[in-house]
Amino acid sequence: MQILQTNLCEKPVMRFFPIATFVFFLFSVQVFAQELTVQCDQVLGTFRALHGLNGGVLVHGETVDLTKHWTAAGIPSTRLHDCEWPAPNVVDIHAIFPDFRNPADDPESYRFGPTDDYLATIVNSGSAIIYRLGESIEHTRRKHYVNPPKDFHQWADICRHIIKHYNEGWAEGFHYGIEYWEIWNEPENQPQMWTGTDEEFFELYRITSQVLKEEFPHLKIGGPGIGAAFTTTENGWAMSPYAQRFLRFVVEHNAPMDFFSWHTYTNKPMEYVEKAVVARKFLDELGFTDSEIHMNEWNYLPDNDWGPMLDTNDPRGRELWYSRIGGAEGAGFVTCVLIELQNAPVDVCNYFKNLGDFGIFTHHGRPKRTYYSMKAFNELLQSSIRLHAEGEVKNICSIAAGTNENRSEITVLIGNLRNNEPKTTITLNAFPWEGQTNFDLYRIDETHEFEKTDSGTLSIDNQTVRFDFEKPSSSVVLIRFRKP
Repeated sequence: MQILQTNLCEKPVMRFFPIATFVFFLFSVQVFAQELTVQCDQVLGTFRALHGLNGGVLVHGETVDLTKHWTAAGIPSTRLHDCEWPAPNVVDIHAIFPDFRNPADDPESYRFGPTDDYLATIVNSGSAIIYRLGESIEHTRRKHYVNPPKDFHQWADICRHIIKHYNEGWAEGFHYGIEYWEIWNEPENQPQMWTGTDEEFFELYRITSQVLKEEFPHLKIGGPGIGAAFTTTENGWAMSPYAQRFLRFVVEHNAPMDFFSWHTYTNKPMEYVEKAVVARKFLDELGFTDSEIHMNEWNYLPDNDWGPMLDTNDPRGRELWYSRIGGAEGAGFVTCVLIELQNAPVDVCNYFKNLGDFGIFTHHGRPKRTYYSMKAFNELLQSSIRLHAEGEVKNICSIAAGTNENRSEITVLIGNLRNNEPKTTITLNAFPWEGQTNFDLYRIDETHEFEKTDSGTLSIDNQTVRFDFEKPSSSVVLIRFRKP
């Protein structure tokens, strides 16, 4: 049995530990330690890359370029919504087609240039694009762009030509092969995202989805990014009345829906799993068994309370609230969510958003702790074969473990949202090799930005390894074992 005690406050050191070391210490603290277990011989499949983002790589008029960070974190998908928020000049329909008095089939009616540049860097980063057809949110008293179009058929035709530009080269365009095209965003969020009636939006979705699917049967058309898609009942979560009405309308009018998208902000990581299960069940009952589920806007909501963000009389409280979202607390939350989503019936997920108050980067492009949680999750994906891991505490602490194809590496990722048990013991059963083993330990907390804080060498002479360490309450810990 291998016993190892590491101190996360130390600088990286190389150490060799004989088998009997720290046996007495381990038994003396075991009662107070959180126990985590990895079964190295129990494979659960492969990890899914669900750490997509909202917003692009170029921001602030190209004065900030996040390409190297996007690539380093392996961001799998980029959803185009609230781009350059709160002053959008790309992606949105009005930004590309500024004058609705012009014909939709005339290339001169379109202003593609800025959006062309915006999309090019995303494509070059290797991230897939999820294109939201619609407008960005308007918190202003006067609404300029989130109003129902005067001509729904013209609006649908404009969307059709945007797809032709980016996928078929129309109007000196491109052949990007963008697969996902989402119609609108949070239409129930009125009047910030839609000033018309529910029935008017349902009709806009019907017309647009049918036009696009007829022209591009190979693409995935869906939406509508419902923000209030669920409601609480005495039996748990259920689809909200709005979501039910929309989905039944789609069924009754035979409108295409290759994916159903929804949003949630919460402080409970497992809430996403619970809602996804409800959505999958409801979609299946309506016959949408082949429709994907996209949770394409999500983030940490401290204390499950929007109050500090909306309190204009307490700027310090607002600033602290946002700092919790992007700090160690938010990083622990993000990691827990990405781990728990591996058990959820979701196909695509996109965190909100790239930079700013809710973003994983500051306004100036400096990575926050939440960016490093995305990077740590991407490191877990390098050990893509998912192993059985247990010991998590619901909505508090989550664990995932994986190995590579030749079983020469094991990676363990732990997310701590608010776990007050600093001492932690991981037991790895059926360890795949014996002899010398190298390990590296990284952490994200209030004082570390995914930094290596410990490393060393183990000597393993059986198939059980016990690894003992300490972690702060809100943190992320990644441990990698490698066969030399």
